Amino acid sequence: MLLRRLFAGLLPVLLLVGVLHSPTARAATMYPSGVGADLGPAPTTLGVRPAAGDDPAGLQTGTEQGRTYWRTNQAANTGYFSFDVDRDYVDELTTDDVLVTVTYLDTGSGTL
Repeated sequence: MLLRRLFAGLLPVLLLVGVLHSPTARAATMYPSGVGADLGPAPTTLGVRPAAGDDPAGLQTGTEQGRTYWRTNQAANTGYFSFDVDRDYVDELTTDDVLVTVTYLDTGSGTL
């Protein structure tokens, strides 16, 4: 019982120390705020090159709720997107940690 109480008291302290001493991820100087892409009929990109599936001819683009988009089209063999990050950016990174943020609108009836 004493060991359990000691462990319960030390665990939060150990977790806090681990968080405070973990190295922070830093963006490369070439893109100090990171890289990204706003997809649409004319994508805006910063340090990343988006591609539309095996057959980009099936890519669907447009505007929905005020935001531009890319849409997959399974029937046209455009079932996924890929993103190639600028090699110069990757080479300057000082960490293996990566944070990816995606905003999407799910209007389909299938599952991810």
